Amino acid sequence: MSQPAWLNIGIYEAGIIPIVYQQVKCWRTGGLRFTILGFNYFELVLVTNVAGSGSIKSISVKGTNTGWTQMSRNWGVIWQGMSGLAGQALSFSISSTHRLPERHPSGVDIRPDVSHMAAVRLLRD
Repeated sequence: MSQPAWLNIGIYEAGIIPIVYQQVKCWRTGGLRFTILGFNYFELVLVTNVAGSGSIKSISVKGTNTGWTQMSRNWGVIWQGMSGLAGQALSFSISSTHRLPERHPSGVDIRPDVSHMAAVRLLRD
């Protein structure tokens, strides 16, 4: 937890204070949203509107003129790529930490919490 957030609920010098929390279901609808920042030589990607627990395990990016490149976690929920993909159409492959349950029934429509593919166009001056 960041220090500014902690200072809203506790005293900085108080030491260890137990915190009880509960994860709740996220009922998001619609597709994933991508916020893309960076410069000509790198990309910073923020993926939002991730349903469920929002636990993204990995992201790969592919430009029009490149193959798939693994992105790394930069800080928190920001993903970083060093591929220099300015001006190219981008495809993203996103893996969630969630998986299909064992012995899932046949013939049932299973809707994962995370969409696995999306495409955006990255334009820079």
